[in-house]
Amino acid sequence: MAGRPRLSFWQMLSELGIGFAWASILAMPYAILTGSLPSDKMGVYMGIFNFFIVIPQITAAAILGFFVRTLFGQQAIYALVLGGAPMLVAALLVVFVDDVDDPAETAVKVKVFDKERVLEGKHSMVHPME
Repeated sequence: MAGRPRLSFWQMLSELGIGFAWASILAMPYAILTGSLPSDKMGVYMGIFNFFIVIPQITAAAILGFFVRTLFGQQAIYALVLGGAPMLVAALLVVFVDDVDDPAETAVKVKVFDKERVLEGKHSMVHPME
């Protein structure tokens, strides 16, 4: 058959795994940030945080081609190393982020079978209201 090559089951499975990993890579910084910010300023801080994601992407797109041609001798692997070094520093610094969910902020009152209950976030079970 001419045209696109047919992918095997294992190739498709690996692509699915890459997709799940990519989704968590994109979502995890926001989830960590959400747990460490005051809820009344969440939108402002999320917008500022987004600047620190978008600005490096635009900068990399604008100057990495020049770096690869002139500084790295057409060896693109050095551009990856240049991006990997700050990533390792960020991985070390995330240890110092205080990611604590306040149960008072995450508590939700619900009515289940005519009884009021309180849901206290993702880390606990349903407790009856006292």
